[in-house]
Amino acid sequence: MSTKKEEVCMILICQVKNMKCFDINRKTVRSFSKTIEYSKAKETAVRAFLKKISK
Repeated sequence: MSTKKEEVCMILICQVKNMKCFDINRKTVRSFSKTIEYSKAKETAVRAFLKKISK
């Protein structure tokens, strides 16, 4: 489960901050994951974004 969360966090960081996923440290992903859990609106946006990528 934690792996999926990290992937979502990485994608969200790339979308919001326009950063390269490969340059993000795990610590940054962890701290950002708390922000994602706090905001359901962002989570919904990420799910829609993941659906577009998977197709």
